[in-house]
Amino acid sequence: MASQFSLQPYNSVSYVDVVALQLGLQRLPSEPADTFLDRLYQAANNVRDHSLQGTIDQIAFELGLSVSAGIMISSQDPTVIIQVSFGQLTILQGTTKTVIPLLTITSDNFWSWLNLSDIVAAINAQTFCTAVLSGADGPTWQLPSQTSLNIAVAESATSVQNQLAHAGVVVGSERFNGAVPSYTLTAAGELVFVTNPPANTEITYVYNISPFQLAVSQVGTFSFMDSALATYAAGPSGALVYQLSEYVQDLLTQDPCYWGE
Repeated sequence: MASQFSLQPYNSVSYVDVVALQLGLQRLPSEPADTFLDRLYQAANNVRDHSLQGTIDQIAFELGLSVSAGIMISSQDPTVIIQVSFGQLTILQGTTKTVIPLLTITSDNFWSWLNLSDIVAAINAQTFCTAVLSGADGPTWQLPSQTSLNIAVAESATSVQNQLAHAGVVVGSERFNGAVPSYTLTAAGELVFVTNPPANTEITYVYNISPFQLAVSQVGTFSFMDSALATYAAGPSGALVYQLSEYVQDLLTQDPCYWGE
């Protein structure tokens, strides 16, 4: 007599779960081992400190959420600086500054977030840059604070002529680890000394990434220290925006030490 049975899917403990212990992560319910391993690999190779980026990454890895490409912004001018702060995207070219709001405030003091596609359209219409949506459309609260400016730390520069690892150098931002001969530095990353620099000379500098890929996150975050927050903190009536009021109340409830401030 033939018997019939069905196999029920379940997660067995494997070496993947042992590796996860070292990273402080747990397998999600019904998460296959290969998916879990991929999440662990990303967690091991990304920032998970107490910075804003680290906080976003840590929450995303714990909950199985994603941080991905959102909007690609390019320009013929490699010195164009892209910055996202709370509620707005800023594009700087020399002395020209364009601020594109990411939200509106309704008459009843409520944040109403625009869509990523709205920001793409605004960039293309209002600036000299070209913007393309890199992934799925969605609300702009997915855009965390970020900037096209980055920093290269302690890069070797021991020859008379040096080609730095990054173009888009912000000339004037450079710092050396000691006294160096007179030199010239270009935005393209060409560093030329008039004579041989001391051995083990290192340079730290700020450079601009162009084109720049704006990242989007399924974890919505912002900092109370963000200077742009004050611009969007109050509604038309002057009252605190509803969502911000709820966040502040929740913060005070969870951390009573703020009551003394």
